[in-house]
Amino acid sequence: MTQQKTSALRTYNELFRKENELYHQVADKLGLSGSAFHVLYTIYDSGQGCTQKDICLFTGLPKQTVHSSVRKMIDEGYLRSETTGKAVRLYFTDAGSLLAKRCIKPVQDAEEAAFGVMSEQECLEFLRLSTRYVEGLKVALSQAIMSK
Repeated sequence: MTQQKTSALRTYNELFRKENELYHQVADKLGLSGSAFHVLYTIYDSGQGCTQKDICLFTGLPKQTVHSSVRKMIDEGYLRSETTGKAVRLYFTDAGSLLAKRCIKPVQDAEEAAFGVMSEQECLEFLRLSTRYVEGLKVALSQAIMSK
């Protein structure tokens, strides 16, 4: 890899860490653990409830972390579960809906505002390049580590 690409990758990784840190700071400011924030965000974003597996896939959090966070939020009265067949879907209680509107809605509004500083063309290019990077990383990791 060229020196320029190496430098660009380091810059990208730093931006990725800064973005993660922003969400961590937001969760702290809202009085939420990182996992509780991500559980709330995922359910709120789905608009129709979701499973713990969905939350794990969306957030990358381990199953046990999600399970513990969900159990705590059920005990605190923010979530309820419904079983249909084998699937257990999670939904907000009234208190959970209020919490999500207070905590997650402003975050999503901020994300939209941040995306809004780019032109439509820039948004499409950003998504195209991000997708290309993630697909390339998936292949490279598969060859380097996952297949061993």
